[in-house]
Amino acid sequence: MSSNPVWEDIQRLAEDLKVQAHLGGMEARDRWRALELRLAQVEKTIAHSGEQASDAVSHEIEEIHAALLRLRDDMVTSARGDFVSGW
Repeated sequence: MSSNPVWEDIQRLAEDLKVQAHLGGMEARDRWRALELRLAQVEKTIAHSGEQASDAVSHEIEEIHAALLRLRDDMVTSARGDFVSGW
């Protein structure tokens, strides 16, 4: 499944968010930790099943992707608010 563009996007996005969550507030870190656990479980499942991920795994990947995008968007919105309120 490593050649799947969505999975590659998830991995890049997750790495970026991991760094940003550690720099961000407690809520972002908590949300990141929950997503990180889900990512680890999916990676383990993919490692055992190879390229043939089940529909359940595919659905979980889609949900994780959406959750990562929401976290990113929320972090950007929060950062904008912090920036604007500082002026």
